[in-house]
Amino acid sequence: MPSRRAILAALGLGVAQFAGCGGRQSNTTTHSNTSTQSRTATHSPTPSDTPTATPEETPRNVQCDRRWDQRNVWTFGELQEFSAIAAGPTAVYTATENALFALEASTGQQRWRTPNEPIADSFHPSRLIVAGDWVLAVGRRHLVALDRTTGRQEWSFTAPGKEMTTSIMEQAITVVGETVYAGVVNTDRPSFEPENPYSRIYAFDIATGTHRIVREFSPDSQFPRYLTGDKRGLYCAVGGRLIALADDGTTQWNSRGVDDEYSMSALSEGVVLASDGETMTAFDATTGQQLWHDAALRGNVAVSDGVGYATAKTIPEGNGQVTAFDPETGTHYWEATTRGRGSPLALSSDAVFLSVTSSDGRFLTAFDSERGCRLGSFDFSSDSSPPVVGAGRVSAISRSGGTDTLLSFKLP
Repeated sequence: MPSRRAILAALGLGVAQFAGCGGRQSNTTTHSNTSTQSRTATHSPTPSDTPTATPEETPRNVQCDRRWDQRNVWTFGELQEFSAIAAGPTAVYTATENALFALEASTGQQRWRTPNEPIADSFHPSRLIVAGDWVLAVGRRHLVALDRTTGRQEWSFTAPGKEMTTSIMEQAITVVGETVYAGVVNTDRPSFEPENPYSRIYAFDIATGTHRIVREFSPDSQFPRYLTGDKRGLYCAVGGRLIALADDGTTQWNSRGVDDEYSMSALSEGVVLASDGETMTAFDATTGQQLWHDAALRGNVAVSDGVGYATAKTIPEGNGQVTAFDPETGTHYWEATTRGRGSPLALSSDAVFLSVTSSDGRFLTAFDSERGCRLGSFDFSSDSSPPVVGAGRVSAISRSGGTDTLLSFKLP
């Protein structure tokens, strides 16, 4: 079966032939149930130049031949605030200030409930990660691994330092094989806390919690804001730099001289995608060479099956935008408008989900991942969390005055 990237590349070629040889910059506004299919051209780099993607017009409105049926939904509420949500192969996981829960994906029935208090004092998870047989719960200074089937705590780690000045960076956690990597920052400078370095990256055996220090950073280096990795190495956003690290912490390459404050990143088949919230830059994962730079891709980014998806703010209309693109070249496959600013993305095998905030409210919106057409939206009528995908469901938390509700829908 061809990959999604191959399918989109073929669609892009067809669109280019349809539009003719000469393209011009597109100013087409897409509607809620249509998308614009487009291509992005890059020019060859020179020693003083990084390729910059330039959109070309290849207009083509695409109607969806399927819709997202939102009637298959279950809800779960605890009459208090949910602080985190994640999805695994057969269950949806969530947390409150008092407990962690596993819910049967198909029905929402509670599988297990694990109180927070026995795990750690003042433990309030802000992020949950499902990895293999474990659920990782992250809360300020604590990293806890639980058996995802039973909810039993397997191991825990408390970052060294003072309660109010030390924290685990929840976006600086990644799992590579059987190893969990986590960035920890201590805001007390060494002159005040000489026994505690400014920040560290730790590596944990996911089954036992046995850990070691991978890298220490001085105050001049700032601290790891975002961390991702694969078998090639770790990629860490530190201040205005993107650093590639080997498993032993040695620097493989460094995007030295880049002024942007990278705040999010993703990996795709040897390409590191780094966003500062305003622009997207692609680096060769092995050498660190900049492959392309695109100001049109400047928000949350996610990758699936060799295709990248990113959110952006459309100016001056004030709407948002979701773009599908080739991570290696920056070529745009399609662009679709949203009603407003978009959340981090969640991807299924054939759909892209995000929560959209606009003056009209908060919506969970789904797009077809290959064609960019809109499959449907659900109105939360309140604030909501970013969505998560797993076990054939897309789930999100609806927030309303301290009484939260978890909603889980069957995938389109």
